[in-house]
Amino acid sequence: MSNPSSPPPGLSENQHYSTYARGKRLNSALNLYRAPDEGVIRENGTRIITFRIRTFQRLIEKCEKIFGTGAIVILYGEGMAVGEAGMEYSRSQIASDEDLWTVLDKLVAVRGWGRITNMKISRDDDQVAHVFRWKNTPLAYEKRKDGPVCDFCRGILAGWLQAYYGKKAVDSKETRCEAVGDPYCEFEILFKPAIVKKPERERLDVHKGHA
Repeated sequence: MSNPSSPPPGLSENQHYSTYARGKRLNSALNLYRAPDEGVIRENGTRIITFRIRTFQRLIEKCEKIFGTGAIVILYGEGMAVGEAGMEYSRSQIASDEDLWTVLDKLVAVRGWGRITNMKISRDDDQVAHVFRWKNTPLAYEKRKDGPVCDFCRGILAGWLQAYYGKKAVDSKETRCEAVGDPYCEFEILFKPAIVKKPERERLDVHKGHA
């Protein structure tokens, strides 16, 4: 068996760094490989990039300065693309409503995007609301604003659910935000009741698994 802490082929010991992220729901190790001479970082063999929260916030601020209120639509759309991409490689891990938030929590936590601590689903005749609580988002970090600032995260949640259900959300909003002094950010993603059901292929897979 190979040593998981040894560098991959072509990397010397001083190019390799192994980091393990463990937590209540973080049950897998992350191996980060840095090759400064090549200018690359790999996580479990996949290339990634990193930058500081303040750098990311400046990108957001520049977008807001250039596009004004139109930046809300842009950031929401970009976040949606991230959420959709995450669901593409996480779908096989989701077999229940609880998995919809615990799997996403693992993804954001290991990337330093905070923790998704809860999701509740409420239903009535007109709509189905998915309510997420998200702590320590990088958009609200050390911010003090008069209103919510996490449109990118709102988009991530909408894209994540839309990719899962295969349907568009009818509305989304951030009802609480750490940037205004709340203890966590809270998001509501709303769907029409008729579409909020497990995709047919997954229902068949789950049924076969319990046969």
